[in-house]
Amino acid sequence: MRKVIVYQWRLNGKKQYEKNQPERVEDGTALFHAWGLECEVGSYTMAIVERKDGTIEMIAHDMIKFIE
Repeated sequence: MRKVIVYQWRLNGKKQYEKNQPERVEDGTALFHAWGLECEVGSYTMAIVERKDGTIEMIAHDMIKFIE
């Protein structure tokens, strides 16, 4: 298994008059297990990852970065 950084989208409007713009921020590390498919509204490539606490998640392929 390879180590990955997991990202998430977060709104970054810091001041009241600024519009909230999404930005991609790090959401910790995980271990990559395999590729999978999400097929609810279409077909999307997903990464199956395991977090440090043992939980398994499916993360969009463009929201991970291999670091090992």
